[in-house]
Amino acid sequence: MDADQQSGTQQTQPDNDRPRWQQVIFDDIFLILMLGLVVPTLFYLVWGLMDLASVPIYEP
Repeated sequence: MDADQQSGTQQTQPDNDRPRWQQVIFDDIFLILMLGLVVPTLFYLVWGLMDLASVPIYEP
């Protein structure tokens, strides 16, 4: 008997029909462009809102 059969483990083959989601992103140039514009915009938007929230309120 084989060592894998003796230990009782079963090896499953990966699903080769569909590519992984990372490969789908890297294959689509427009998706890369969209992510390259959206991700920095969201980071700067959140950073700016956090910076505005940290400004003390003016009390005359």
